[in-house]
Amino acid sequence: MWRKLRIFVLLFVLVTVAQQAWLKNGQPDWHRTLYVTLYPVNADLSEASNVAIRRLNQAQLTQIEEYFAEQGKRYHLAQAQPFAVHLGPVVADIPPPPPRNAGMLSTMTWSLHFRWWTWRHSPPTPIKADIRLYLLYFDVAGHPTLPHSTALSKGRVGLVNVYADP
Repeated sequence: MWRKLRIFVLLFVLVTVAQQAWLKNGQPDWHRTLYVTLYPVNADLSEASNVAIRRLNQAQLTQIEEYFAEQGKRYHLAQAQPFAVHLGPVVADIPPPPPRNAGMLSTMTWSLHFRWWTWRHSPPTPIKADIRLYLLYFDVAGHPTLPHSTALSKGRVGLVNVYADP
């Protein structure tokens, strides 16, 4: 009985991972606009980060869209607007930090933890996101340097470390 249950659970996990890899192979086809949702996160729990997050608005994101539209023209993309950037709700929980100087096993473990975290912390938005970016805000005073941002191409999800400074 337990053996069959274990096999069923492992097969379910395998099928789920294979389905996700097949649906999101990481490479955009550039035949349509990709919808990007930005989820702000107060990563250092500071008041400066809270203020910066409260000041975010959709109008600021049009500058990002315009920049990528210009770059799309430069690279002769078919669509005029390669990305539509939307501001998602604030996420209260902090994602698992990527391992520093890690080996393959710890990187794979972090990747699974991060995928689980994003699945649990992707609030619904009016338009389903093709790419989800978590903006981790840090106060400049307490963090003179920030770690590198990172992403998972197959999940189209990323962690972007930013300063809470205009």
